[in-house]
Amino acid sequence: MRRKQWVMAAALSAVLASSFSANVYAASKPMTGAYDEADDGGTGPVLDDGTDVQEEEISKEVLEDGVLEYREIGARIENYNTSYKETKTLYTSNYLSLDAGKELAKEASSLMEDAKDLKSDDMDAETRELYENYKDAAQALRKEAQSLTNDELPSDQQVSLRQMKNNLTKTVQNMMIQYQSALSQAELADKNVELAAAGAESSERKVQLGMSSQEEALEAQKNLYEAQNSAQQAHAGIENLRQNILILLGWDADSQVQIAPIPEPDMGRIAQMNLEQDKKAAVSANYDLRSIRSSSAVGAVARTSKKRNVSMTEQTVEMQVEKLYAEVTADKQAYDAAVSAFEAAQQTMDGAERQYSLGMIGKTEYLTAQVSYLNARAAKDSASMELFKGMEDYDWAVKGLIVSNGG
Repeated sequence: MRRKQWVMAAALSAVLASSFSANVYAASKPMTGAYDEADDGGTGPVLDDGTDVQEEEISKEVLEDGVLEYREIGARIENYNTSYKETKTLYTSNYLSLDAGKELAKEASSLMEDAKDLKSDDMDAETRELYENYKDAAQALRKEAQSLTNDELPSDQQVSLRQMKNNLTKTVQNMMIQYQSALSQAELADKNVELAAAGAESSERKVQLGMSSQEEALEAQKNLYEAQNSAQQAHAGIENLRQNILILLGWDADSQVQIAPIPEPDMGRIAQMNLEQDKKAAVSANYDLRSIRSSSAVGAVARTSKKRNVSMTEQTVEMQVEKLYAEVTADKQAYDAAVSAFEAAQQTMDGAERQYSLGMIGKTEYLTAQVSYLNARAAKDSASMELFKGMEDYDWAVKGLIVSNGG
């Protein structure tokens, strides 16, 4: 009996060797958001020669450390976003025989169980050899079942997956940019509540002292309610953005994940922009143009129409890149102005801090100075994020992610 088992294990090893060359691939586990070891690092937008724009390689440990950094968005989309993973599973199951891969994984588990049954401290030579064959075969099967990557998919499906990933990445990036701007606005709203509360308290005292009318007190109370409502809406908006970000990146909506601040925009990126070269790159990489160029055109009329469509779309893409470049330039000017205003507000706030500590101004004046300061800071933060987003939109356009109809 043992001899028969040994022969079966040896035969299995031979079958494995041939099956590897037959391109039978499948995932070792369902692709429902679990981290995919084979995809670590991700793939970027596709250029017309089929090459990828390489992203920074990010490890599983970093992606699961409980802190979300802006640079991690693409990798989390690829490894944890449900829609992306389900689409990839659909492609792979249709093309790469996912069922066969599952059978490989199942058979590997069965072989390991057989190997465990044989293992003992007093195994004879024949039993040990049979055990090693089972174990080696199981390991080979598992390796084969885990070997699925995007590279085995047809090129059109690879492009489709990359475009989907890039669209999702860009969506979450925009949400994270909005989230950071909203944090400053919420802090300003909270300070406005504090100022309005102080005003309402002051009006109430004046009424009691006969120094103010009841109408003025009611107006102050109304201002407080409005400020509280604005603050509540600001915080609700932040929470909504946070939950959407977490869900799109594979977490539960209530996960305790820290969202790290986005860095200040790198002005060196503007200096690196070459409008003429970037327009050519955008035309070459644009996904819409890829689709038009790859479409069939039978007959002279159809070929002429296709050629005209390609030409018009190329012009539209170039115009969009020019528009994005102009927006970056305008955003840079707005950012510089906001920074200057914030620096002036910082000096004013420093003066108010000194005066308040010396008893030279009251609480209401001090709170008013704080509101002015936070307003300037929120404006600076907003301008910073607008410039950062403008740079990101421009770079995505150059990499092919731009709607050619201007939408």
